[in-house]
Amino acid sequence: MNTNFKKWQRNIFVVLWITYGSIYLIRANFSVAIPGIMAEFGWSRTDLGVLATVFLWTYALGHFVNGQLGDRMGSRKMLAIGFGTAVLATVVFPFSPTLGVMTLVWAVNGWAQSMGWGPTVKTLSRWFPTAQRGRAGGLLGTSYILGGGAASILTGYIIINYGWRAGFWIPAIIVAATTLHWFLRVKESPEDVGLSAAVEFGSDTPKYPGLKYTLKQSFGNKLVWIMGGGLFFVNLVRYGFLTWAPTIFFETQQIGIDKAAYKTIVFPIAGALGALTTGWLSDKLFGSRRAPLAALALGLTAILVTVFALTLRTASPLVGLAMLAGAGYAINGANVMIIVSAPMDLGTRKAASSATGFIDGMGYIGAGVQGIVTGWLVDTWGWIAGLGFWVVCAVLGAALVATMWNHHAINPPAFAAEKV
Repeated sequence: MNTNFKKWQRNIFVVLWITYGSIYLIRANFSVAIPGIMAEFGWSRTDLGVLATVFLWTYALGHFVNGQLGDRMGSRKMLAIGFGTAVLATVVFPFSPTLGVMTLVWAVNGWAQSMGWGPTVKTLSRWFPTAQRGRAGGLLGTSYILGGGAASILTGYIIINYGWRAGFWIPAIIVAATTLHWFLRVKESPEDVGLSAAVEFGSDTPKYPGLKYTLKQSFGNKLVWIMGGGLFFVNLVRYGFLTWAPTIFFETQQIGIDKAAYKTIVFPIAGALGALTTGWLSDKLFGSRRAPLAALALGLTAILVTVFALTLRTASPLVGLAMLAGAGYAINGANVMIIVSAPMDLGTRKAASSATGFIDGMGYIGAGVQGIVTGWLVDTWGWIAGLGFWVVCAVLGAALVATMWNHHAINPPAFAAEKV
């Protein structure tokens, strides 16, 4: 591979990593703010679960629309508009006087954030050939996994010292800076810097093929539907932990919300390791097949969440932390295979954003379902019921994704020409 091409791969990857990782500062901060919001307004877990669900379903709906737009529009402009709008919504959110207004503002944030992931994956697909996408996808996955962890730590510190409202304002300032950085530095394809994609991909970066083609590669693709269904179940579990983990420790171990937030950092740290491991294994040992590792990781998740639920109040706190770390490792490994590497393989460079938008949209419908269902189950029967629901979801996801066990990516050998 051309040395200059490698240099630009690294440069673009860093921009992608920083930008997308930072958006979780104004997404995952909500879960840490839940106890403060409940205490001030007197709302129930179900109320806050509904608010979280509206965000996630608006985010999901936005993916179905914005994934298609991402293949038509330039990634640079689209992400900047979306993340800039999300920053404004986050600043306004703490001023909301009622649950209805707060929900509306957070829904705007959800739609705006849905303008980011499709363009991010599209850009990655145009800089990394098929044989590199498992590892590149795994590395990129660590951005949002660690970004969520950083949000928990930063928001926990801010809230304990300055109140829950500051937990929205300060992260918004940081995301505004990273969005500007994106707009100034990102390059959407090798041709933008005078390089030829044909040397590495076998053909030049493709032009927009039209809405009919991108719809066929997403809504009309059975394999994309399967991966979307898999992510539906993955996000039921993953967002269960991202939304409720600080509250679980806060309520079951009688500790401060800041300490509860600090404990949950093991989830993204272990998740980053899971993302790196599965990405490497899918390229090296599974011939760029993504489904086997996703299915195995979901099965492992079901086992670990079961142990977490059964030992939450009775065992040493270290056991709970170990199970949380294990679940983070497994569920985030599955997540990266399904939402980073697989959409690039299934959509190709022509429709990567569209395939990504469809799969991620399905995933966030699932994330929204858990917000309502988990909140209701816990309010009614306690945490054992909510965690049991997540176990069932992990098993169903593993079974669905396993149906693609033998599916191979297009031309997996290193630097082979890709069917664009």
